Formats: sequence, C-alpha cells, structure tokens
Amino acid sequence: MGMFSMIAGEGQAATTVSQSLLDSMQTVATDCLSFLTSALPIALPVLGAGIVVAFGIKTFKKVTAKA
Repeated sequence: MGMFSMIAGEGQAATTVSQSLLDSMQTVATDCLSFLTSALPIALPVLGAGIVVAFGIKTFKKVTAKA
C-alpha cells in the first residue's frame, strides 16, 4: 500500500511541475510579444533608414564609377 501512495503522490507532483512549466512558458511568450509590440515601432524606421542609406551608397558608387 505504501508504494502506491508514493506513486500517486508523484503523479500529483508531475502535474504540478508540468503546469508550472506551462505557466512559465506562457509568461515568457507574453513578455516577448509585449517587447516586440513596444520595440517594433522604433526598430522598423531605423532598419528602413539603414537599408535606404546602404542602397544609396551602392547606387552612388555605381554612378560615379561610370561617369
């Protein structure tokens, strides 16, 4: 009988650990999404400006090399 009570207790602990991990992952996902929604409006224009500048430099080098 003692053996079965230990097994039943372990099953309950496993459910608690898995629920705890699930809750932790849900919290991480929520935090990541909130970070993305706050950082994306800042990052997109900066990255866009970098792409435009790189394209402008490349175009300028092509034009001046042929002139």
